[in-house]
Amino acid sequence: RLGRYREAEVLTRSALDLFAMAGDRLQISHCATNLGLVLNAVGDLHASRAALVQAVDALLEAGAAAERVALAVARKEELR
Repeated sequence: RLGRYREAEVLTRSALDLFAMAGDRLQISHCATNLGLVLNAVGDLHASRAALVQAVDALLEAGAAAERVALAVARKEELR
């Protein structure tokens, strides 16, 4: 496999901790999503799922879930 996944995991966890201390729910969602993808890439599916659930929860708490869904749908339409 290509990639420096363990380094990415460490850095992403550090960023996640900083955004948690700042209370920035939207950035927590971004970091948790990235962490989930990294963990999935290294085969840690349980931890990946937990990180992705954290990402969704933070997105809902930030009040940005509907906006993000609308952006995803719009992007999907662009790609057709």
